[in-house]
Order: sequence, then structure tokens, then C-alpha cells
Amino acid sequence: MRPKDLAVVRFGYPGQPHNPALTHWLRHLAACGYRVREAPFDFRVDLTRNRMAGWLLTETSAEAILMVDGDMVPLGDTPAVLSMPGDIVFCRHVGQLGTEIQWNTQGVPTGCIRINRRVFDAIEEPWFEYQVDPTIRLVSRCEAASFTEKAVKAGFTPKPAGRIGHLLRVVVCPPGPGHRAPETHLECAILHAQGLM
Repeated sequence: MRPKDLAVVRFGYPGQPHNPALTHWLRHLAACGYRVREAPFDFRVDLTRNRMAGWLLTETSAEAILMVDGDMVPLGDTPAVLSMPGDIVFCRHVGQLGTEIQWNTQGVPTGCIRINRRVFDAIEEPWFEYQVDPTIRLVSRCEAASFTEKAVKAGFTPKPAGRIGHLLRVVVCPPGPGHRAPETHLECAILHAQGLM
């Protein structure tokens, strides 16, 4: 996709550690002529994604937006998301629990996703929407799932293009009995197993 046709947005979380690999990649894109901007996540990710989709439609002439979360790490095949034909193109990546996100059951991975403006024009707002359980304590459905459902219903087919890494916090423990190497566990997986997440 030509630089003038794509708006690039890096989403950041408050207190997020510096991500040199992503910073380098985005600086490279800016040097190639892509319009790159920052968008700090509000207290709800869906609000920020909707705000940036609205920005694409009302304040730019770009054909598409590339949304990249601040905890993503570009790999050698990540740039495929820029050139793969399609209205919804995403990089494959793992979620918070360390398993690959399956777009057809969980919603399209939004860590690095390119969306054409015609998708936003075709589906009803809000484009991204969290849904919560009846107790209003837990997210029962993420913003990616609602976006994917609406987009597929409108006739769009998300396409994977390359991969991108995901910075996740890891807990490293001394080796267990009979093992020589330290054990590693994702912090989120430990909290999830203990019912704390």
C-alpha cells in the first residue's frame, strides 16, 4: 500500500515499557512517507480504536488505517501486512495467555491490523465494542470479536499476512526436581489459573 493511502497508529498503554523494535519499525515507515501517530489507550481499548477509526474517516484522505499495539514486536514477515491485498489484513500473534489468536472463533487479532475505510463505512458504529458479563465485572467478549462479527456479516473476509511478536510478562522459576533448566510461565496464565484474571 502506498504511503499516502495508509495512516499508521501506534496504540500505547500508560506505563508501558519502551519497545525499541516497534519504535524502529515505525520510524522506518515514517521515513518511507507513511503518516504515523500515537494514540494512548483510554481506560477502554474499544473507545480508542473507535476514535482512531473515526479520525481515519473524518480527518484523513487515507484509504486504510494500520493499528499497531505498543506491545507488538515486528518480525521479518510483519511488513506483509502493508502489501497483502484485502480490506481487513492482520498479522498473526499470540494473545495474553500465550496461545495464537484464532480469528474465526475469537475475533481477528487487532495487535497489528490494517482496515480499509470501506469496512468502517459498511458496518454500524460502534465498530469495536467490549461486552461484559451480567455482573459487569468481567469482559465476556473483546472488541475484536464484535468488530469481526460485524465485518464478516457485511461480507468482508479477514486475511492473515505475516506474524508479529507480542511482549508478554514472563515469570522465571528455578528448575523443578529432575530438571536442569529454569521454568518459565506467562504471568497472565498464572493469574488466570488462580482465578485472579
